[in-house]
Amino acid sequence: MLKIVLYTLGGLVGLVLVLVLLFVIAIQTNPGANGFAGFILGLANPFDEANIEYSDIRGNFLTGVELHNVRITRPAPAWYDTLDASRGAALDDTLRMAQIDTLRLRYNLLKLLRGTVSVSEITLANPNLWARQLADSTWDLLNP
Repeated sequence: MLKIVLYTLGGLVGLVLVLVLLFVIAIQTNPGANGFAGFILGLANPFDEANIEYSDIRGNFLTGVELHNVRITRPAPAWYDTLDASRGAALDDTLRMAQIDTLRLRYNLLKLLRGTVSVSEITLANPNLWARQLADSTWDLLNP
């Protein structure tokens, strides 16, 4: 009886290790990295309607990730047509909120996989942020 329990326990531990290894290998591939980055950015995105796009992704994905040419946009609000076009924030039917040349994140993977955002370091290279103060003294960046 003890042998059966030990074999079963050993098999479960082996299965977990194989699944973890497959996960680590999968996130090192381009489609896996993009999917994992989408998961990370979905958890870390503080704006409900915002869309985060990037051109390139690098990193080991177990402890951190580096995104290049990051652009955060959202659907244009009702006052969109009154924007000053010289700001460069208007893009067709979307409003550009931020543009970042390089975004580096260091995070706790175990907490992240449990749905808790735990970022220990954020590095931004050449960030640009577009915001407009509204009549009620709030900023359009935070108000849809």
